[in-house]
Amino acid sequence: MAGNLIVARSKTEGMLLIALGRWLAVAGPFAALIAIWSGFDSPSILFAGAIFVGFGNGLTLPGANAGVMSVNPRLSGSAAGLSGSATVVVGAIVTPLSAHFASGEGGMYRLLMLIVGIKVISLLTVLYLWRTASSD
Repeated sequence: MAGNLIVARSKTEGMLLIALGRWLAVAGPFAALIAIWSGFDSPSILFAGAIFVGFGNGLTLPGANAGVMSVNPRLSGSAAGLSGSATVVVGAIVTPLSAHFASGEGGMYRLLMLIVGIKVISLLTVLYLWRTASSD
C-alpha cells in the first residue's frame, strides 16, 4: 500500500518508478539472503525481505498496469484481462515450485535464491523495455 501511495502522489516518470520498484524487489530478498548466510537465520529476516518485495510491487504494478492498457485504448479491456490471466498463470507455476524449494534442509536459502532469481529476471526485463522504449 505504501508503494501505491507514493506512485499516486508522485510526478515521476512511470518507467523510473517501475525500475525503482524492481530494484527494491531485488535488494530486499538479496539482503535477506546475505544476512541469513552471515548467520542471522531468523524468520523475521525472511519477512523483512518480503516487505521490500511488497513495496517494490506497489511501485511497479500501477505503472505496469497503466502501460499494458495504454498500448491500444480500444483494446484496453482485453489487455487488462490478458495481463491478469498471465499473472494468475505465472503464479500457478511458481507457487508449487517455491513450495518445493522451501521444503527440507536449507529451504530458506533455496527459497530466497528463487525469489532473487525471479526478481532479477523482472528487473532485466524492465531495463530492456525501458532502453528500447527510449530509443524509439
